[in-house]
Amino acid sequence: MSSASSQIRSTGPVPLPVSEQQAGEYLATLAAMPHNKFKNYIRDSHEPAYYIDIAALEGDLDAGKLPFKLEAWPVSGRQWDLRITGEAISQGEGGGIDLMYAASMPADRILKRLIVIDFPEGLSMIDGSHRIARALIDRRTTQPAAIVAYADIAPYRVPEAQVEASV
Repeated sequence: MSSASSQIRSTGPVPLPVSEQQAGEYLATLAAMPHNKFKNYIRDSHEPAYYIDIAALEGDLDAGKLPFKLEAWPVSGRQWDLRITGEAISQGEGGGIDLMYAASMPADRILKRLIVIDFPEGLSMIDGSHRIARALIDRRTTQPAAIVAYADIAPYRVPEAQVEASV
């Protein structure tokens, strides 16, 4: 991540509610930042020498090119120590979720499904931490989730060296 974009990330606490003007200004600032190419990849926890191309995976889910099971994923902030206290959302020390983005999230992203992979060792959410934070802000108890079999993500796995050379 560029130093400029890391300087504007608001990891909390963030006062709630965020006004439409504040949200618009924050989203405009994010849009003006240089694109972080690494944002579209997450390390494959089952085979760490590979990354998963999240952007391609999400695009194919949206296009109906990939089988998945739609479930209501329980919302919990425990993984990131997210909490809403009084009129703010905050996270534990070392938390990296941009809480201002979660509070300002565009309407078309709020209920977008999470991406959960059914790895051999169990289910793991690989995309959607900001949507989980937003669900907590909105006091929702579930978020739609696409459960994808690990075997089905093979075309989206990219060798570490290839990803790191491209970013």
